[in-house]
Amino acid sequence: MPSPRLIRFLYNQLAFAYEATLALGARIGISHELHIRRHLIANLEFPPGAHLLDLGCGTAAVRRYLPKHIHYVGLDFALYMLRRARPDSVAQGRLLCADLQSPPLRPHQFDVLFCMGVLQHLPQPRHTLTQLPRLLRSGAQILILDEQQPFARSLGVPASEVGSVCADLLGIPLGHTEIIHEYLLIRLAASD
Repeated sequence: MPSPRLIRFLYNQLAFAYEATLALGARIGISHELHIRRHLIANLEFPPGAHLLDLGCGTAAVRRYLPKHIHYVGLDFALYMLRRARPDSVAQGRLLCADLQSPPLRPHQFDVLFCMGVLQHLPQPRHTLTQLPRLLRSGAQILILDEQQPFARSLGVPASEVGSVCADLLGIPLGHTEIIHEYLLIRLAASD
């Protein structure tokens, strides 16, 4: 696995063309990430005034698909990705350049947590997953989306066990898992 420093360097170098590359990949049928983002958000119900944390937000493109009543916080460790975030999004919020393995955020402030295409890149995804529940309010929704095979390898488990391992590490009951193209979607909901 590449070091976090190398991954940060690569994403900072790719930042200028990241969204355009995803759009081109979608147009020619080799990338499904944009379609999956839109699909996920279109099928979620957000409570009025919900606070959403987008871990590994990159260019914060997911903001474009959110309702305007969402309070958005995007966190990424690649500064140049954050600088490419478009200011024309509907959702209000802020962007933070920080390491998601120890996010500088107050506990119990988020109703929704997105983590898309990130955990597979971490040297210790298990540790990160155990740290996330402290950020969530009771009843929070969690959506984890990652490439199935790389994510399974990063956790050191068979692909069929990734959802239950994530649920165990988070200490939150597993709601639903689904394969969307090569991505594994894991939905969880913190108890009320």
